Amino acid sequence: MSDVKIATLVKAGGVQSYAMPKDKKDFSLEELQAFCGGYVQLLHTEDGREVWMDESGRLKGLPENKYISNLLKTSVVGDCLIVIRE
Repeated sequence: MSDVKIATLVKAGGVQSYAMPKDKKDFSLEELQAFCGGYVQLLHTEDGREVWMDESGRLKGLPENKYISNLLKTSVVGDCLIVIRE
């Protein structure tokens, strides 16, 4: 897997901020879980970006993430991390 080029944390409320892995190369499982709020699930956009999310978000009653839902063309809840690799 190639190194992270850029990553954006997209909060369910719409706030976005840049994120980088501690080692400047790739996110650890613990880092992904901290950003997303629990066990993580990976989906890909049509153009190859990674979208990490809380796999149990719906069971937890998390709010819809409208930005990510529009991006993936399906309903997504909770905070998500978009990762673009080099």
